[in-house]
Amino acid sequence: MSKSLIDFILPEDYDRYNELLSMAEEAKANAPKAPRAKRAPMTVEQKKKMAEGRLAKAQAALDALLASQNG
Repeated sequence: MSKSLIDFILPEDYDRYNELLSMAEEAKANAPKAPRAKRAPMTVEQKKKMAEGRLAKAQAALDALLASQNG
């Protein structure tokens, strides 16, 4: 069974480990978030291109499934 970092922490260092974890969680919660970029609505051409991509992916999955059943 593989060991994790917690298995190697000495009992007397465990409180400091938990303190560092709480400090890291607080820092992550208070970190500034990048603003989201505004996007324009998709054009008809973009929608068609996305739909064609989904169709090609689905067709490839179907072909693979049929090949595995027939092969």
